[in-house]
Amino acid sequence: MGAITSEWRLPDLIAQAMIRHHERPTGSDSALPQDKLAALAFFVGNLRLSASLQIAPDESELRNAAMTVLGLHHGSWADLQKETEAEYRSLLALFDDFVPHDVDVGRLLGEANRQLAEAAETSAARIVD
Repeated sequence: MGAITSEWRLPDLIAQAMIRHHERPTGSDSALPQDKLAALAFFVGNLRLSASLQIAPDESELRNAAMTVLGLHHGSWADLQKETEAEYRSLLALFDDFVPHDVDVGRLLGEANRQLAEAAETSAARIVD
């Protein structure tokens, strides 16, 4: 991922969050902006929505860690769920005219993620060569 962030010339703050988005924050990370953004990237990247577009009920471990690391409380977690559902519905509405209704958007996003990972590997290979 570091190679792609270099090739795309992303600011270090964004690049570090992208590089660290799979690392679970420990809660002992510093309060530096890059640590906060990396923690946020981890939680956003690991949230899964259930069929009802609510944050999946089996995400209790992620919820508890978010409360500790990001300083959320139960009320703000509930607000986050509502906002996540609303934003997701808004995003789906953007594609209503372009994506057939029988398309599994989750699969579509998974394929997009796979292609992004492939682009990152290709970018890394170009930089190494």
